[in-house]
Amino acid sequence: MDFGVDISYEGPNDSLGIDFVGVMEAMGAMGAMGRRVRRPEEIESALEWAARTSEERRVPALVEVIVERETDAAMGLSIDEINEFEPTEDRTGQIVGGIPDRD
Repeated sequence: MDFGVDISYEGPNDSLGIDFVGVMEAMGAMGAMGRRVRRPEEIESALEWAARTSEERRVPALVEVIVERETDAAMGLSIDEINEFEPTEDRTGQIVGGIPDRD
């Protein structure tokens, strides 16, 4: 299940990839907003900020989460149908996820 798109490049200040926050803020008249987080403990407050800011200003808001280069990217059709491909601990401490058994 290794697939993806590599958009990394060596940018200014030894950064890698596209500055998605900068792209959002460059939207000008739309007034789009962006915030970048680098630590797991910052994610929840950043998502709350994005929801609040988007609702208040009626503009798109982006939260860019910087992760390690080789990171499991859980995906799904909606937030309540996410597929975890590696076992992980949920908020209750229960282990969930993993590649499902196939026939």
